[in-house]
Amino acid sequence: MDYYNPLGNAWDPLEYEHEVPSPQCLDRVRKDIADFYAKPLVGVFIFPEEDNITKVHALVEGPAGTPYDGGLFHFLIKFSENYPMTPPRVRIMTTDGGRVSFHSKFLVTGRVSLSLLGKYPGPEWRPTLTLEDVLIWLQSLFFDKLYFNDDNNFIQQETIRVAVCNTVEAALQDSPEQSQALRKHILKLFRQSYGKYLRIVSSNLHLTGRAKYTYSAEERVFRFEPLLRRLKGLKKMVVNKMEAGAAEGNQ
Repeated sequence: MDYYNPLGNAWDPLEYEHEVPSPQCLDRVRKDIADFYAKPLVGVFIFPEEDNITKVHALVEGPAGTPYDGGLFHFLIKFSENYPMTPPRVRIMTTDGGRVSFHSKFLVTGRVSLSLLGKYPGPEWRPTLTLEDVLIWLQSLFFDKLYFNDDNNFIQQETIRVAVCNTVEAALQDSPEQSQALRKHILKLFRQSYGKYLRIVSSNLHLTGRAKYTYSAEERVFRFEPLLRRLKGLKKMVVNKMEAGAAEGNQ
């Protein structure tokens, strides 16, 4: 199968969850993960599956000073069987069920269109590249000023709606798309950043009800008021779940 076939699913890590890695792949993945833990990137977190370290969940926080500020963007990374000779497969999971794209490099299908990962213009994959390099490239897209324009308010809304609220709800519901370690960290980050989310939404309440062209097929107007209510409801559920988990741990 052609790994880079644009018409197929060879790019998709979900199609290769049970692929058996080579010994070389396992050795290199262990090293990449250990190196990342030794010197982690600010705002980027990784969670390898306990029973399959070649399947890694990555969480990228939207950087401060951008419309993505505070967003919790979930990526699934699956290392190919002959990694590092070929690149890992990467899917962005934060798409509102295939309805929202936060960047031209993030397709609604979940495909990440980076030159490192396939035949796109730009730097190509090399065996010397690592998990950290892939994560740096992913994080860099959230600093792309090409997308900072008069749509910033709507990007802020969709970031809070999809990359915060949807992500947190999935964690509360023990979504199988998220590992247990990832879910716990999502709830922790939400609780830490809750004040920021309130400030972002509250500062845009005056836009509620206004029509706006958007990249989302379902959202055509600003909806900050219902988003504020949703955030407050999630805060209660997150606190209850975290306190219940802490109580169980103390038993």
